[in-house]
Amino acid sequence: SRKAKLATSYLDVIPAHIYILLLLPIIVYVLDIVFFGDTFVVEGRSVSIFWNRNSTVFYSVVASFSILLSIKLRRFFLGYIIIVVVLYNTIGAFIGLGLAFIIQSVRRYKIKSLLYLVIITSIIVIVGKAGIYYKVPIVTRAYGMFQNLQYVSTSSSITSIEKTNYLDLMAKTESTETSFLFRIKHWAEIIRMYTNSNIEQKFFGLGIESIKKHSSREIRAHNDYLRTFAELGPIYFLFFLYFNFLAIKRIAHSMAFFPSVIVLFYYFTENLIDNFIAISMFYYFLGLFSEFTPYWAELPGQVRPITLNISRPFNLPSSNN
Repeated sequence: SRKAKLATSYLDVIPAHIYILLLLPIIVYVLDIVFFGDTFVVEGRSVSIFWNRNSTVFYSVVASFSILLSIKLRRFFLGYIIIVVVLYNTIGAFIGLGLAFIIQSVRRYKIKSLLYLVIITSIIVIVGKAGIYYKVPIVTRAYGMFQNLQYVSTSSSITSIEKTNYLDLMAKTESTETSFLFRIKHWAEIIRMYTNSNIEQKFFGLGIESIKKHSSREIRAHNDYLRTFAELGPIYFLFFLYFNFLAIKRIAHSMAFFPSVIVLFYYFTENLIDNFIAISMFYYFLGLFSEFTPYWAELPGQVRPITLNISRPFNLPSSNN
């Protein structure tokens, strides 16, 4: 059919400039190190076109979709994501990567992969306890996150965290990694803003950009799910969840499922929907893989961007399409 031919035409036709786009985050990282040295790693400063390191990693994860369309590059897909996440030291993407790895391993019954993940997690905790983690920034943040979670789990309430200043929080958690606690404090304030609103605002939301305008820190939510719910209301929020669920469901047997899980988890910790270029690319690729994965599933194993060994997981449309 015409659609089957169109689906095949997308595979292995990566133009040369795509390679530059894929290498851009790594090139930017090198330039940052040259111009700023270690301050880039510590402070998140950048000389690049990207707003910050979270924007860079989001762009990189989305750009990895294009790797899946190339038979030659596909072997570098997972390595590319891991390298960028580690280089840019982003804990949200790091956890999303681990979550995607767990889901894929469970779906493919790869117990050995889960064992490797348990070993890596154990090493992070052991190295953190030994106090030698400072030489690996992503391990530093991961262990700090672990300490933060311990404190949150034993805290009497989220409200008490919101009212506690950062110096006290750092003393109680014995960690200088406060990014997670900062989010907890900010989210608690947003929830309080929403619960204290009138009936109309509870139904239709507080309004676009209201969190940035009226919160004490005057910043966005750092959680796209919470932001959508609070600013646009529960009805729009449910549509947003349902839309993403449908897209993920349609690519469940595609390699595109892996970066999609990372992005959807990343929504919990960042302001990704403000990144117009990357968010447009993300939903473009979701649409592309949702539409053509059934046709790609019929191709030979070494060609199709499919992860699971299933004989015929899709019902193809009629040949008239």
